[in-house]
Amino acid sequence: MFKKLDEVKIYFYKNGLMIEGGFPFAPYHCKEAQSMLSDILDGYFPYDLKTKYPEGVPLRPVDLTDEMYIIPGTAGIHGKNGVLVGGTE
Repeated sequence: MFKKLDEVKIYFYKNGLMIEGGFPFAPYHCKEAQSMLSDILDGYFPYDLKTKYPEGVPLRPVDLTDEMYIIPGTAGIHGKNGVLVGGTE
């Protein structure tokens, strides 16, 4: 009998991505997000996830690209080039 594998969700926001399971938000312009997207688009399991999931895990994309991710506790703070990095929910 086959065991159903748990899946890990990758949330794609307008300004970056976040992977469930304790991974921090990564703006698309940062090295970590670019590396992860490059691996996925090339058909590979993301290298940055291999430590936590050495055997791999199914990835489920969640499309939230019409929403900006807001880092909790940083209300009204704007980052480089006016990109919103904070707010409250």
